[in-house]
Amino acid sequence: MRTVLIVDGYQELVDSLAQQLELNRWRVIGAHTVDEAKRVAQGIHIDVVLTDEFVVEGKGILVEDAFRSAGQLQDTPFVYMVASPSVGRTLQGKCLLPKPFTVEQALDTLASAAGHGPTV
Repeated sequence: MRTVLIVDGYQELVDSLAQQLELNRWRVIGAHTVDEAKRVAQGIHIDVVLTDEFVVEGKGILVEDAFRSAGQLQDTPFVYMVASPSVGRTLQGKCLLPKPFTVEQALDTLASAAGHGPTV
């Protein structure tokens, strides 16, 4: 079973995505802040992190930066939910999931980022 860490300040979004992903054989761990994400991810294998381009603390790239600087999830891919395909320079070259998206698009993007190919 693949594991995704969802980091987003909106509880409804995390809950909704978690429900859909779990129905498709993903283990989901949710967090609403960078600090909470670092705490819940400690000692757990995470296949992919899904976060928004903007989080409570500011830009979504802060989530990835916080993990990398702490030596956590060094080889774990990050997927950014974005409202516009023309994102800022900080997310250029990153794996993006344009909003709005379907569950199938999310599943395919997460599986591809995690190196497991599209979900069947």
